[in-house]
Parts: sequence; structure tokens; C-alpha cells
Amino acid sequence: MHYRLALMLSLAATTSAAAQDQAKNVKIAERTYIDFDVVGVQGELIKPTGSTVHERKEAQFPPLIELRANFNRDMVESIDAVK
Repeated sequence: MHYRLALMLSLAATTSAAAQDQAKNVKIAERTYIDFDVVGVQGELIKPTGSTVHERKEAQFPPLIELRANFNRDMVESIDAVK
């Protein structure tokens, strides 16, 4: 039983070591050239029917600053604060 377990572990270790050695020897080309002149592509351009509208309305936002016509109340309050 122990013999089989030791054999399986040693096979797993050697297999992974061999895979790592192969991975180190892989060479990747710096530039790949693909010739599309040989391939004949036939097809038809299909466009959607109708037209699209790209114009959007300008966004309307409420003003964040409240414009006041007079500051009478604030003036009275400031006079009371000074007294």
C-alpha cells in the first residue's frame, strides 16, 4: 500500500517537473504576419431600415439659488442682533 502511494507521488512530481521544463522552452514570435489576400470573403452589408434621431433636448434644471427682490427682513434681524 505504501509502495503504491510513494510510486504515485513520484510520478506526479516528475510529471509536473517535466511540464515546467517544457513551459520554459516555449518561444513566442515577436511579430505574427497573417495574409488575408489568400482568403476570399463574400458577404452582404445589411443596414437597419429607417433613420435615427440624434438630437436631444437641453436639460432643464431648477435654480439652486433663490433670488430675492428685497432683504428687508434680514436688515431688521441684523439691527436687532447689533443692539
